[in-house]
Amino acid sequence: MIAPRLAPDRSSATRAETLHAIRRLDWRFLLPDPALGSVLYLGKGESDLLMALRAADLDVTALTGEASGAAGASFATAVMVNPSPRDVTLAATLLRPGGWLYAEVNGARAAHRLAGYLSGAGFGSVQLHWHWPDFTRCTRILPLDDAGALAYALLKGQSGAKGHVLAWLTRSGALRWLARSISVVAQRGDR
Repeated sequence: MIAPRLAPDRSSATRAETLHAIRRLDWRFLLPDPALGSVLYLGKGESDLLMALRAADLDVTALTGEASGAAGASFATAVMVNPSPRDVTLAATLLRPGGWLYAEVNGARAAHRLAGYLSGAGFGSVQLHWHWPDFTRCTRILPLDDAGALAYALLKGQSGAKGHVLAWLTRSGALRWLARSISVVAQRGDR
């Protein structure tokens, strides 16, 4: 007897894709409460980050152009990709006091510049994290503000020349400037 040819199980493929997309949101655990509440997304449309937020069935409002229609909104979390100073100002306006902002940038210079914008816009508790090897394939989220934790995470199990180079880069502070995929997390002040 010849078995009938079965169609591929689309539900398991969709489930695997959804789980992979949701792993893209592991940064939530950098926040005091990983339940994001109402989310404001600022950035390019249809990014893998926006798709992950939607796959997690979160309450997401995406602003990929002008902010018309969002005035007076009060979001619990703002998520941004390569934000401009205008985006930071908009997030500060639309994020409720005490709300959290998560932004992804490429490079240490952009991350430090963003940290400065956030401080000037009334945000506190600013933290920088390196997503290794990059945002999409992230297997480690390393705190760039804690040299000890960074050294431990990178040097664990490393020996020989590679271990010595990593140790020197970590001790000298140079590694903070070599990181590429960096997230900036900050909390909006009460004003």
